[in-house]
Amino acid sequence: MKGSMEEILRFVEQNGAFSIISHVSPDGDTIGSGTALSRILRRLGKRTENVCCDQVPDAYKFIPGAEEILLPEEAQGFDAVIAVDCADKGRLGSAEGIFDRAGVTANIDHHGTNTMYADNNVMEETAACAEIIYRLGRALGAEIDAETANCLFAALVTDTGSFAYSNVTRDTMAIAGELIALGADNSLINRLVYHNEPAGKVKMHAYALERLHLYSEGRIATAMLTESEMDPFGPEAYTEGIVEKLRDIDTVEIAAFLRQKGEDVKVSLRAKKYADVARVAASRKGGGHPRAAGYTEYGITVAEAEKIAVQLAEEELQACWKE
Repeated sequence: MKGSMEEILRFVEQNGAFSIISHVSPDGDTIGSGTALSRILRRLGKRTENVCCDQVPDAYKFIPGAEEILLPEEAQGFDAVIAVDCADKGRLGSAEGIFDRAGVTANIDHHGTNTMYADNNVMEETAACAEIIYRLGRALGAEIDAETANCLFAALVTDTGSFAYSNVTRDTMAIAGELIALGADNSLINRLVYHNEPAGKVKMHAYALERLHLYSEGRIATAMLTESEMDPFGPEAYTEGIVEKLRDIDTVEIAAFLRQKGEDVKVSLRAKKYADVARVAASRKGGGHPRAAGYTEYGITVAEAEKIAVQLAEEELQACWKE
């Protein structure tokens, strides 16, 4: 663990109103963790607002409190700010201004690449940020009701691939069991997250996967979409899950999915067994976990970004073989 839970506990006790910021392109972990934290703090008599620079994807709108998440321009911007599930300030997007204007800040995260950018930090490499939020709630003595349990359970399910990823530990499963005992609905959340996709998303995935490329004797897989290719199917959020499908190809160790966003290209990386894609992402000023990471290429085409991603993936495979 970097930083300490004690720092965050003091931070909470010494302040009365908090802006809780989730990262760009929000996923279930940042949304579920942020909304759970908000509910926990409100139980203690604190005021909160949840902020994200991007809209909540349809897939996560069922999470209690997701409907209250504000865009940065709608937020009040309290003097105390907490970044949740953000490895660096860049992950705050246009909400970074709220963070910078705050009188005091905190950073609660689980990425090993975290830059410890806040006044108060806790970074623990758990399976999901939700595990830290759960332990924080317990340490604060706050009641965790069924809705809060559902927020946290949704975060756990999404960040662990329904407990299938290598980041899952005994503690992860123990917390999941406690959340179910508190009222989290495992069956409902799994259905809504993994078995409830709009037709446009299915078609977008089919379009991207039909054009996948394999390199290094099938050990590297890529797929890419421009904005014009995504537009007929639905929003950018529909791309979630494509990179995991690439990784699931039997021969693949490293998967890269690339999507255009304006003049930039977002690159999502996944590894299966031994490659460290966080190391790959860090080389392009990105970050993440050893088996799940990402970065952004600025001012180049998707095709150009793919060439770079493949070269980096090949170098990572060579490094792994030498090790």
